[in-house]
Amino acid sequence: MKTKIKDLKQCYRQLGYEHYHVRVFEDYAYYFQNRAYMNEQRILKIDSNGNQQALQGDITMSLFKEYLGTQLTSIQKYYYDGPTYSNIGGANPGIKTQRMLGIEFIGVCDIYSDIEVLTLAQKTLSSFDRPYIIEIAVSGFLEKIIGKLHLDEQEEAQLLDAVAYKKSTVISDVFSKIEDNFLEGYLEFIQMLLTVRGNFKEVLKKIMVADNFGLTTEISDYLQEIAKFLPGDQSEMQLDFSLKNQQNYYDGIMFRGYLENISYPILRGGRSRISDVQYTNTVSSVGFSFVLDDKLWTFFKKEQPKIEYLILYKEMSLKLVEYLEKLQKKGVSIIVLPQSSMVGNKMDQAYTRYEHIIYFDKEGAGVTCF
Repeated sequence: MKTKIKDLKQCYRQLGYEHYHVRVFEDYAYYFQNRAYMNEQRILKIDSNGNQQALQGDITMSLFKEYLGTQLTSIQKYYYDGPTYSNIGGANPGIKTQRMLGIEFIGVCDIYSDIEVLTLAQKTLSSFDRPYIIEIAVSGFLEKIIGKLHLDEQEEAQLLDAVAYKKSTVISDVFSKIEDNFLEGYLEFIQMLLTVRGNFKEVLKKIMVADNFGLTTEISDYLQEIAKFLPGDQSEMQLDFSLKNQQNYYDGIMFRGYLENISYPILRGGRSRISDVQYTNTVSSVGFSFVLDDKLWTFFKKEQPKIEYLILYKEMSLKLVEYLEKLQKKGVSIIVLPQSSMVGNKMDQAYTRYEHIIYFDKEGAGVTCF
C-alpha cells in the first residue's frame, strides 16, 4: 500500500504537480467567509493570540486561499497527502479523521485540464489492481432539467432526492402526477435523463439520438470532447446525471470513483469556481481527493500473499539453523518466531497467513500443522 502511494505521488510530480504541505489548523475567519461551500460546522480552538483556529476540514479550500494570495495570472498544480477533520454527531459524538491523497490544477478552465485530472483519477484507482468505476456528471444539469417541469418547491425537492438515491418508484410516481402540457415525448425524455446511467460513450450516444428538444445541446459537445480524449476503452467510465453535488463549489464536471468491494465512493472530484470574500477574486480549478482511511488499509492488508513457512521454536539450537538453511536452499519464504510470541488470536491469524506452520524443539522439526 505504501509503495502504491509513493508511486502515485511520483506520477503526479511527473506532470508538474508540487507537494502541498497540509496544515492541521486553518483560520476560522476564512471558513466562515466561505461557509456557503462547506457542509459542516468546523472544530475550533483559540490560539495564543486569541484568534479562532479551525481543524483542517477541506484541503481544497486551503489551496484556494493560498492561490488567491498570490499572483492570479499564474497556474498552480499541487498534490497533497494529509488529514481532514469533521464532527461526528449522534449517539457517539466525536471527531472523525480521514487521510486524503489528492491533486488540484488551479488557474485553468479548459478541456485539457479536465482530461488530465480525469486521467490521473483513472490511474489512481487502477493502481490498486482491482476493478473500479468512475461516475461522471455535469454540475447543475440535473437541477436545470428538473426546473423545466415547473414543479412546486416540495415536489422538486422530492424528485431531486429520488434521483440522487435512485428511487425509481418515487420518480415514476412524481412523473405520473405531472400534468402533460408538453410536446409529445418531452416528459419521457426528461425521465430517461434522470434515470439513465452506464457506459459513458453508449449513454452519451443514446441521449443525443433521443434528444429532439435541445435539452442536452449545452453539455453534449463538452461530453463528446471528454469521450474523445480519455485514454483506453473507457469501460470503467460511466455517465450518470443523478450525481449529487455534495460540495457546493462544484461548477462543471464532477465525478466519483469506486473500488470493488468498497461500498462508498473512495474518490471524489470535479471542477470548482470559488469567489473569496477577502480577496474579491474567483478561483477556477479542477482536482480530486482519494480517501486513505482505515477500511482501505485493512482491505489491502488482507490481500497480502501467504508466506510458505512459519517456524515456531521453543529454544534456539544448531538443528534449527541447519533446518532453516535447507528451507532457504529450496527458495521458500520463511518467518521464524518463538512459540511464546504466538498466543491468543495471533495463532488464529497465522492459519490464514502461512501455508505451513512447524513447531521446532531441541530435537528437530516437530508437528506440521498444515
